[in-house]
Parts: sequence; structure tokens; C-alpha cells
Amino acid sequence: MATLNKVVFQTPMSVSDAGTTTFESTSFGNPLFALVMGTQHAGGDANKALQDHATISFGWVEGTSLTSATDQAAVAQREQDAQANQSGIHLDTGKGFFIAPSVSAAQYDSYLECTTFPDTDGYIGTTRSAADDDYNIVNAMFSGGAISNHAAGRTNFAGDPTSQKTITVGFQADVLIAITDNAQDFDATAAGGGGRYTLGIAVRGAGTAVAAQMSINRAEWASQTTAKPRGIMSNGYICKPPDDNELKARWRAAVDSFEATTILVTPEDKGDDATNLTQDNPLSYVAWFAFKLAAGHSANLQMRTSPTSDGIDTITTTGITPEFVLAAISYITTLEDSPDDAEAGAYCLSFMTVANQICCSYMSDQGAATTNCASTNATQAVYCPADDQSVADGSHFAATLDGFNSGNFGLDYTSELGTGRQQFFLAIGADVVGGSGVPSAYEQTTQMGTGAGEI
Repeated sequence: MATLNKVVFQTPMSVSDAGTTTFESTSFGNPLFALVMGTQHAGGDANKALQDHATISFGWVEGTSLTSATDQAAVAQREQDAQANQSGIHLDTGKGFFIAPSVSAAQYDSYLECTTFPDTDGYIGTTRSAADDDYNIVNAMFSGGAISNHAAGRTNFAGDPTSQKTITVGFQADVLIAITDNAQDFDATAAGGGGRYTLGIAVRGAGTAVAAQMSINRAEWASQTTAKPRGIMSNGYICKPPDDNELKARWRAAVDSFEATTILVTPEDKGDDATNLTQDNPLSYVAWFAFKLAAGHSANLQMRTSPTSDGIDTITTTGITPEFVLAAISYITTLEDSPDDAEAGAYCLSFMTVANQICCSYMSDQGAATTNCASTNATQAVYCPADDQSVADGSHFAATLDGFNSGNFGLDYTSELGTGRQQFFLAIGADVVGGSGVPSAYEQTTQMGTGAGEI
């Protein structure tokens, strides 16, 4: 059976790291692609330390020549502490990671722009750090024959809001990842004034069918003391960004099928005026990344309600033994709803393997006067303080990976909210039937590390 080599590691960055940085894991070999996330973070790699201002970024780096505008892309969200009109959400198809600009800054505070991919055991990028920014870049790198193909691109869902759109991939994909923002064009580096953020995933089932699609969607607009953060966890749409101040989506898009060389998607207008996709400057630009798994490996995607008591939560991954998991953890109670305040104000993204588990968290407390925003990351599967940054027992989410098993994996919760909240998990692993279900030799022998080349 083909091998899925994968490794998760974080690289602490500071102002002294501006220039060229190598992101690598010793003896990993040349990667095919890397999923990349990160946050501002007090103390560099200090576990769970909070950084003023809420920031988070998710994207990817792939390709062999980096000549295409789609070989790397990221979406990032930012909210300044207690400052009017200081929220920003941006999509850039020329960066693998960045911290979105505030209204007072017309350029990215910090970023990673890949310049050499692949390089021995990783890749090389140009990095910039603002004077007040410590931050971590977290990579999930993949190689090996279990990834049989991959591609990236960008599209705009504008036009007839009921017309099916075609994403040309070049092969029949098994997994599609989509990110979007509120910009009226790609790569908008102007200062922010609010916006919407979506991370969506769809997985192929039998034939051309869609097995599952879901998304975490956020909106933050204008002054935090006058406007509200909003969020939607969707279990039927790959994109469903919230409207600014309405309990509804602005627009939404659903994957219809995974064809031989394309992916078919139908967008739909929502909101008050139902012209979001047909206006002169539509707010529907999307970057996408797709990959295909070789025989013997499959993907499983599912939405779950969080446990209501401490202990091990067993998450079923029918048919596969997980080797890698991407998780999105929210405080939202009801699927497809668009709550504000505490339910929308905090969320967490996580990468998990046998050797490493790292998460990045975003906190934005509605209407607070001071120190109302923060971000952090932690070397565990789930660490998501509440919107007001509380980490008191029962006020936040905290869990560690309890292991990958045949057909499931476990999360051992030490803190949860007592009421169910929505979260989704993408698991990639060896098929239980017809495959060994055993992680690769590389993964079994690596150890937890905190920097490039320390896995």
C-alpha cells in the first residue's frame, strides 16, 4: 500500500526573523504540499500564552515552480483590541500565511511568501515581522505515494446566483478545501474595515457523489463596540459567510459533484437584497485546494456536537484508521444559525498526527472596552479559551489526542461547556479493509518538536 508521509510542526517567528526562513522537518524528504496556519502569539513558542489582538490565518503552499498565482494562498482574520473600525479579513493568493492588516496599516503586519518549493525536507520562504509581532507558523506537510495528485486555484462565484459553476482540477479529487473573504478582488492588501471568513471542506463519496461538505464561517465588522462578531457552522455548504448584522448568510455555495476532471458547485444569493453575487463588485472570491488519494487511503469528514462532560470522546471515522486530522472547534450551538456574542466570538483550528498536535485559537469579546481580543496556540489537539479569554474549568474547550484507532480516534477533554457545541473533523488515513491501517514508519519514529527541523 502507498505511504502517506505527514508531519506537523510549528516555527516561532519574531521581528528578528524577517528575511528568509526555511521550514523543514529533518529526513522528511521533499513535500508535495503543506497546509499552513498560525496566529500572533506572546512569547514566540510559549504554550497557551495570550497575545493582544485577535489574529488567525489558514492557507497552503504547493507547486514546483511557484510561477502561478495559485501555488500559495491564505485567508486571515484580525480584530484590534478596543479600537473602532479595526477589524480586517483578507484573502491573498500570493502568501501562504499572513496577519491581516488593521485599518491603520495598509500592509500585512507579518507574512510568509514561499519562494522555493520543495526544498530538502521542506520549503523556503520570505518572511516579514512587524515590530510588535511574535507569531507561530504551523505546517502540516505531506508527501508519499498516498497523495496521487493535487492542484490549487481560485475562482469567483459571481454571476447568475443559481447557475452551476465549474472548478477545473484536472483529475477526480477526493478532498476540496475552500477559503474566502469579503474582498472585491483577490490579494486585497489595503487596510481592513471588517469582513467575512470561510474555511470549507468537501469530501467525495462513491462515484461522483459528495459524501459530506461543511464549513466554519465568521464575520467581524467595523468597531467591536458597535458591531457584532457572527458565526455559522454549516453542515451542507462549503461556503456560507454570515451577513454583517443579520441572522442569516450573505451567500452560500454547495458542491454538487466530483467529476472526472472538475468539481461542480452551485452558489446561491442570500441576505436582504439578494444581489451579493450579481452586483458590480461581488464579494464572492474563493481560493481552493484539491487533492486525490491513492488506493488504500481515504478521507472522512463529519460534523459533531461537542461532549457535555469531561473524558474521552470517541469520534468514528468509518472505514479508515486516521493518520492526520484537521479540526474546526466552535462555540456555536445550532447548525446553520448565525449567532453573535459569545457563540461567535471564539474558535479553534487544529492539526493532529500521532506525533504532534497543535492548535490555533481566536478570541473576540463583543463590546468589551479593553483587552477584548486575543489569540494563542497550544501543543495539544484543542485549546480554545472563551471569547472573554476565560480558561476557567467549564468555560472553555481543552482536550488532548487520545490516539488513532481502527475506525475512530479519541479526544480526552479536561474542560468543556456542559452544553453541546458544533465542531467538524477531516480525517485522512489508511483503509481498514484492504490496507494495513498502520501509520508510516516516518510518523512512528518522529517526536514532538516546536520548530523547523525539530520533529
